[in-house]
Amino acid sequence: MTRTVRLGGILFGAGVGGFLTAMAVSQILRWRSLADGTREDGLPVTDVHGLAVAASVVQVSIWILAMVGIGLLWHGSDRGDRPLPGRAVGGWALVGWGTVTGVLGLADLLVATDARRALDTALVVAGLVLVGLGLRLVRTGGRESAAR
Repeated sequence: MTRTVRLGGILFGAGVGGFLTAMAVSQILRWRSLADGTREDGLPVTDVHGLAVAASVVQVSIWILAMVGIGLLWHGSDRGDRPLPGRAVGGWALVGWGTVTGVLGLADLLVATDARRALDTALVVAGLVLVGLGLRLVRTGGRESAAR
């Protein structure tokens, strides 16, 4: 598997997984995270407009990650007659999702109140689990595609 495909899978997973994590954390659970911080001028980002802008910046950024990942996967699939190994690409996508989830949890831990510390820790653990599952899929996917 080429480096382009590996990076594409990670970026795609970071984008789509980050989008799903952001949706789950912010929309479904109503748990605001980094957007509850402060602006450059020191004023809290608690008004609706400030939260909407912060959420939009995050959503656009992770959407761009997903699109760049798709582009890299597409570019990597043009090399050779063999299709991309699904388990390996899926594994790298889980690595990307786990990385962005873990980083979000770590960043939240830096600004967390005591009431949210357990939730932020759970987010870090979920990220580590996703990375571990992804790496396992990559290893088993590599053996599976070599056997074909």
